[in-house]
Amino acid sequence: MLAIVSLIIYGKDIILRLALKTRVTNAHLVPLPGSQSIQVITSFQSGWRAGQHVFLRVPALRQVGGMSFWENHPFSVASAEGDEMVLVVKRAGDWTRALYELASQGDINGEKGMEKGYANVGKECRVIVEGPYGGPGPLVMASYSSVLLVSGGSGVTFALSVLDDLIKKAFMGHCRAKTIRFVWVCKNYDDAEPLIPRLVDLISRASTTNLTPKISIYLTRSQSSSAYSEGGIEIVHRRPELANILDGVVSRTRVEVLSGNVGTCGLVVGVCGPMRLVDETKKAVRVVPWQERRDIGGVTVHTEAFGW
Repeated sequence: MLAIVSLIIYGKDIILRLALKTRVTNAHLVPLPGSQSIQVITSFQSGWRAGQHVFLRVPALRQVGGMSFWENHPFSVASAEGDEMVLVVKRAGDWTRALYELASQGDINGEKGMEKGYANVGKECRVIVEGPYGGPGPLVMASYSSVLLVSGGSGVTFALSVLDDLIKKAFMGHCRAKTIRFVWVCKNYDDAEPLIPRLVDLISRASTTNLTPKISIYLTRSQSSSAYSEGGIEIVHRRPELANILDGVVSRTRVEVLSGNVGTCGLVVGVCGPMRLVDETKKAVRVVPWQERRDIGGVTVHTEAFGW
């Protein structure tokens, strides 16, 4: 009897997810050779919040063999609502390897690709998207005095969508934050390179608002030791000192609050990445002095952890 009840509940869950949370759409798969990643650009322009994730199924994977077309996998949305839903998929296993091979087959190139704004060869196909799920829930990052976004590896998609959303809200006059700090930790420059144009574009768009986000990329396995700037983005060849970064954000926020440039609405820290990075960030937050917390309106932390 218990088994029958369990099957009924499981069946209802599947039906509800298919009916309420699943959509089928056209997508463009764009291979990013430098980082061995795939950019999945769907036609959806609404129905999610910054920081949420979806499950992706690609029936066209049957073209490259195996049973990968039956599988669905979760990915954070890398864009804010209002633009095309973009997912960035890191090649890391059999399913993502098959997806990369499919994207590399290419039927979007030359004139057609340029019309769509994609410089790379790509593949057009139907995909099944389930979601969205997760995200910061009722937390509205644009309502805080300042925002610190920390991400590791593919967790940058979470931070990208949040930053995109903050800029859009600032353009409409709906963002209270004045200080935006964006920290991305990855292994080497090849991993970061495909997304640098996106970050440069976000900086350019932010310049039309009252936001001046500071973006830093930390390369933990680079052989170089000197830091430099690329398109307004700081490239640093070491692990970040999160306590110092957080201290800088708190100090700047405190100055803005005490000078009356922004309300006492607090600092929100959003972190997405491996558990080690999440723990380091939370540890840095715990040691912020009580008086500084009080002066800026407190510190709120939202975490999204995964294993590398």
